[in-house]
Amino acid sequence: MLSDNFNVLKWPILTAMAIALGAALALGLARFAYTLFLPWMVEDLAWSYTLAGSMNMANAAGYFFGTLLTVWLFKHYRVAHALLIGAIAASILMGLSALTTGTASLLLLRGLSGIASAPVFIGGGVLVARLGSLHPTRSGLLIGIYYGGCGLGIVLSSWLVPLSVQWAQAHAVVHVWQPGWWWLALVGLLLTGLMAVPCLSIPSDSNSLSQRSDSSASQYLPLIAGYGFFGMGYIGYMTFVVALLKSTGMDPQTVNLFYAVLGVSVMVSARLWATMLDKYRGGETMALLNFLLAVSCLIPAVAAISSSGNSLGSFAVMAVFASGIVFGGCFLSAVASTTVFIKHNLPSNQWIAGITVFTSIFGAGQVFGPVMVGWIADQSNGLAWGLVLSSAVLLLGSLFAYRQKPLHGN
Repeated sequence: MLSDNFNVLKWPILTAMAIALGAALALGLARFAYTLFLPWMVEDLAWSYTLAGSMNMANAAGYFFGTLLTVWLFKHYRVAHALLIGAIAASILMGLSALTTGTASLLLLRGLSGIASAPVFIGGGVLVARLGSLHPTRSGLLIGIYYGGCGLGIVLSSWLVPLSVQWAQAHAVVHVWQPGWWWLALVGLLLTGLMAVPCLSIPSDSNSLSQRSDSSASQYLPLIAGYGFFGMGYIGYMTFVVALLKSTGMDPQTVNLFYAVLGVSVMVSARLWATMLDKYRGGETMALLNFLLAVSCLIPAVAAISSSGNSLGSFAVMAVFASGIVFGGCFLSAVASTTVFIKHNLPSNQWIAGITVFTSIFGAGQVFGPVMVGWIADQSNGLAWGLVLSSAVLLLGSLFAYRQKPLHGN
């Protein structure tokens, strides 16, 4: 087998980077690229913000049900096999989004894309945790690299989506947002091919599902709650911040640059938080990250409210970019903190169960977040107050996470 020639002991960083392509696909492309399509789709299809948020709600709901399917898949198939099948399916489903303008069809495709993304993202977390166990002194860095891979997907989409829209406009395509979904589908298939061999090279843990768990999720309920509020809060920013900035009159090039900077911040966040992820075994890291995310959500909301319909001033634009840098540097590290918590506090036979618990609550939070923000935006005739609520939810998540102590006195 080709995977036998890939040495995960010799190339841990390269292996983590390859696995990270799964995060780039599952989140950076299949979920967050919609943020860039949203303004075009809202205008073209005459959507309300509530309906626009429902599209990401459908994706999150699919992701939630996908986590349940993932448990079954991991019991019957190798984690790497389930991951790669999900990656191929998610890529194809992105391409199918270019074939319809029907609301029901798009909702269905967003939901199915969420289902397909679940084994990709969860499987990648399991594989990188196993990789970290082979390189314990670099575990935090390796896990951070994996989750930072989402940033690559964000950067790719920040370049591909505007380019595809420009191409569609130049060629008089009726629905200018549609070609971009084809482009992303092709990129998704390319990423799948690149990560296949490294993912298949991670040794299987034959005990991962064979032993009974002696540790109840009730022992880390504060962190579960904090993570649920994180899922509910952060997704409002990632769904609507581009539309909010465009509504303030910010020119498209600056908006695209903002989104690319956010993605780069995600990519470099692995090194930024690696030491803290390795050191702290309770909810301290998630508490700090949720707090910083809450502040980041508040900044563009306040800037938009203060502008009173006028274009943002230079100071406000700098503040918005600072918000994107901080947000990008934190939000996937909050996800990584749950994997690190599991690795620190649970035996390896409980890792899949623990990651599934956190992923389920994460998915449930994301179901409510986009619709909540979209509904408030429709009621207040603007997106700013929706992000204020997202900020409050994240702050609540920070308070819950701070109450989490290490398990078993670790």
